[in-house]
Amino acid sequence: MRAIAALVALVVCAGVAAGCGSSSSRLTTSTRASLPSTPVQQIKLARASNRVFSIFPTAPGQKKCGIPEGGVHFGPLPGVCVTSIQHPIGAGRVAIVSFTEKWPFPSCPRGADCIALSGTRHHVWRVLVAEPPTATKIRVVGTSERGSVAPQYYK
Repeated sequence: MRAIAALVALVVCAGVAAGCGSSSSRLTTSTRASLPSTPVQQIKLARASNRVFSIFPTAPGQKKCGIPEGGVHFGPLPGVCVTSIQHPIGAGRVAIVSFTEKWPFPSCPRGADCIALSGTRHHVWRVLVAEPPTATKIRVVGTSERGSVAPQYYK
């Protein structure tokens, strides 16, 4: 169990360090999955870990989406939702599924196509999916977040 916790801490710290230096920093990833499951299965498991992720694509890619707003607004905020997956080299049987949402700020009028505004905000959730050495099934072992406050969290 300590080995799993150490691996999770190492991968999360590497992800945080990569995100802190520059917006162009990226984790080094392999082109081949390190887990026996497929990337689609890994994304499915990550999406099931939080109902917020239901608006994101089920495979790597992006799509226009309606981001649920909290606070006094009751309609979805027009935006772009992106799903991506990384398999860090040297991290063993680990995948990082990222869910990124982008929206215009300040909000544009309902029904308008304003995503090209220079005031675009974004929020990223990174879900760590792993197959521990003593287990036979993959599982979500951690989630981290960064970026602007997600509209779902507005109060």
